[in-house]
Parts: sequence; structure tokens; C-alpha cells
Amino acid sequence: MKFRDFHPNIRIRIALGFFGSLLFNMVIPYMAIYFARELGSAVAGIALTGGVIVGFAASFLSGYWSDRIGRKPLMVGAEFVWLGSYALMALAASAWVDSAWLALAASFGVQIGWGLFGPSSDGMLLDVTSPEQRKYMYSIFYWSNNLAIALGGMVGAYLFATHLTGLLIALTAMTAVSTAITLWRIDETHRPAHNYAAAVSAFAGIGDVLRSYGRVLRDRTFMLFMVANLLVLSSEFHIGNYIGVRLADEMGIRTLFSWGESSLSLNGVQMLGLLRTENTLFVVLFSILAVAAMRRFKEKHTLFAGMILYVTGYAFQMYSNDPWPLIVAMALATWGEVVNVPIRMAYHGSITPDDARGAYMAVGGLTHTGASMIGTLAVSLGAVFPSWSMGLIALFVGVSGIVLFAGITPKLDERMHRASSGDGAQVSPASSQQTNSAAATL
Repeated sequence: MKFRDFHPNIRIRIALGFFGSLLFNMVIPYMAIYFARELGSAVAGIALTGGVIVGFAASFLSGYWSDRIGRKPLMVGAEFVWLGSYALMALAASAWVDSAWLALAASFGVQIGWGLFGPSSDGMLLDVTSPEQRKYMYSIFYWSNNLAIALGGMVGAYLFATHLTGLLIALTAMTAVSTAITLWRIDETHRPAHNYAAAVSAFAGIGDVLRSYGRVLRDRTFMLFMVANLLVLSSEFHIGNYIGVRLADEMGIRTLFSWGESSLSLNGVQMLGLLRTENTLFVVLFSILAVAAMRRFKEKHTLFAGMILYVTGYAFQMYSNDPWPLIVAMALATWGEVVNVPIRMAYHGSITPDDARGAYMAVGGLTHTGASMIGTLAVSLGAVFPSWSMGLIALFVGVSGIVLFAGITPKLDERMHRASSGDGAQVSPASSQQTNSAAATL
């Protein structure tokens, strides 16, 4: 298929997502430095963690609400929350106000906006795509987002310290444009059968929210898929945790190039920076080739080969201190990443019931939280176990995810087939007994 074959909503979201992410990554990832400098590391760390928790709660409410009242109201609401938060943050960081506390309060709004936007936007993308289109769609989103992260991060690194207010004003202006386009050009893709007043009345009851997510938790195939995803994804989260700490402590000074009497050497921290830069740049470069690979080879072969490279590449980095083997391992891990992630995301989208996509996508967001927790836990384990043991542990965790994924693949294919044939991936309360019986065979 071609880009123009996508629903207009998707084409708009890809364009807005790129420019929004570009400006976002010029500013927001560096705000932790600003808060730590102005308020102290301890206060900033606690407050930022609180912001993540608030955003997490908002995502669960968004998942529930978007299934009850539609996607667009939540997306527009999130855009307005962002617009107000970024404008307030720009004012707080300006020379006229100069209040880090006010900027910190505004950062909570940013997290709430992400929580509201994520499940509703994800649900909207699924509403207007077929299972066959999703791998291509997710590949484009994945590529454009990583390109925006790379470019935004580089520009922000140079401008953040001296032009913070200007960057925040630019981000606010971009958000205003995005809000207007979302409001007037994005079409609603999910219109619940019951009336709007009945949907709004559900806002007052926590019981219905719990029942909505209870349905997701009882879907055994989906929950096993989430666990498999979490275990595989955890491999990448070690680069920002244990791998970085280990390289800084163990690597020392190593020579990367030598010519004549001259040489280029780097330490562990510099090696970590090189690996992270390599990963970001190779994602951008490899993603184009990955689309061709996914069309040429069988999907299952591409998926499992990609996951194996992804897991083993990062597991090797848990142990080695040699620059060139580390660079090769990161290249293999990145190739594995770009060929397996879009397929896993397509599975995720295609096995969610049509009438509960918001709730399912909100629960799916837990995989990143869980993978992050595994990554931070590895730092503590690394103080007890040697690096070769940590490499084996990481390999075991990742391979366990691959094996679990292989075990549930027949069920995933069955649900994807139903979605492709027009039956949807329904797991309705009326058929919950059948669903539980089928899941029990796993």
C-alpha cells in the first residue's frame, strides 16, 4: 500500500506527530536538568515521579472514557491541556516570572495531557486501519518519531541552556496549530451506540471503570501477550540503566581508532553516548530497509529473527567492554528492533476488541512501565552479580518472552484472522465464558 491510501486521520497524525515530537524533544527531556538545578535533585526527582503517576492515572481514565464517548473529545481535551501547560511553562521560565515551581506545576499538566491523548489516539488509529495496514503504519510512525527524537535532541542540547523560553514559546505555538487541526480536521472514528448523556453519567462511577479494566485483565491471551512484550522490551531498557553504570565503572579507557602515533580513545560514559547515538541514527536508517524486509520475508520469520537479534544484542552489551564488539552488538540489536517492533505493535492493535480499544491500549502502556522497572532492578542486581551473570539473566528474561510469544502465536493469529475477516477481535462480556475456555488451553 501507499501513504496516500491511509485514512486522512492517519496522514494528519503522522505529520503533526513528527513536528510536535521534534519540538517536544528539544525541550521537555531537558526540563529535569532545569528542575534539578533550580529546586534540587531530590525535590525534582520526587515531583517528576509524581507527574508520571498522575499521567498514568489519566491514561487509565482516558482508555475508559474514549470507549464511552469517542476518541476525538479526549484528543482535543488533551491538546488544550498541553496548550495551557506549555504556555504556563513558557511564562514561568521567562525573565518576567522566573518560577521553577510554577514550571513544575505545568509539567504535571503535560503528563496529564499525554495520559489523556495516548489511549484515545491509539484507539483512533486502530479504528481506521485493517490488520494488513498496521505494520506499515507503525513502521512510518516509528521511523518519524525516532527521526524527530534525534533531530530534536541535538538541537535542544545546543539551545536549551540559553533559549529555554524561546523553545517553549515555539512548542506552545506548534501545539496551538495542532489543537486547531485536531479540532477541525480529525474525524471521529468511534461513536458508541448509547447516547452521549448516558456516557457522561458513567464518569461518576468508579465501578464501571473497574469492570471495564477487569474485562481486559480476564482476557488471558492478551495479558500473556503483554507479559511476553514486557520481557522482550526489557532488553532495551538496560542501556539506560545497568549497561550505562557498568560501562562507567568497568570499561576504563579503550582505543577506538589508531593511526600512526595518534589514536582515538573513549571511556565508559563516552561509549554509552556513542551506543545511544548509534541506536537512534540506525533506527532512522534501518527503518526504510525494514519495510522492504517485512514485505520480502515471511512475517513470523522476520518477527522471531528480529526478537532474537534484539535480545542477544542487548544481552551482549551487559557483559562486553570492547568498543567494536559493542558497536556491532548495538547494530544487530537495532536491526532486530526495527523489524520486530512494528509487527508486535500490529499484533497489539489487531487483537484488541473493537468496542474496548481505549481500555486495551491503556493496559498495553503498562509494558513500558514494567520494562522500565526491570531495567532499574538490574542496577541493584548488578551490585551483587558479576557482569557475565547479568548478561545471562538478561538473555534468560528476553528469551523467556520470545518463548512465551511463540506459545501464544496460534491464538494471536486466530484473533488477527477474525479481525481481518471482519468479525473483529471481540471478547465481549456475553462471550466471556467461551473466551476463558479457549484461553485455558494456553
